Amino acid sequence: MADSPAIAAGPWLLGYGGFLDQLGAGLPSIERLNGLLPDGVVSGGGMPVRFRAAREIPGIEYERHAFETGEVSTRANDWHDAFNALA
Repeated sequence: MADSPAIAAGPWLLGYGGFLDQLGAGLPSIERLNGLLPDGVVSGGGMPVRFRAAREIPGIEYERHAFETGEVSTRANDWHDAFNALA
C-alpha cells in the first residue's frame, strides 16, 4: 500500500498488519485478492467466495449476487473495494 503512505500508516489498520504485509505495495489485483482467500470461505448462500472484475458482471444487485453466487464484484485499483476484501 505504498502508493498512499497516509492511509497505510493509519492506526485504524493496526489489526490488519499481517494481511497488509501479504498484499504488498499498492492496490492488490483481483487475482491477488483471490489468492489470499483462506480455504473454505463461503457466501451466506453457501457458495465459495471469489472476487471478480466488476466489468465482467454488470447490472447486478451487488449483495444478492454475492450471496447467491459467491462472486464479489470488485473494481480494479479501487481503495474501497480493496478494504471491502479485508472484511
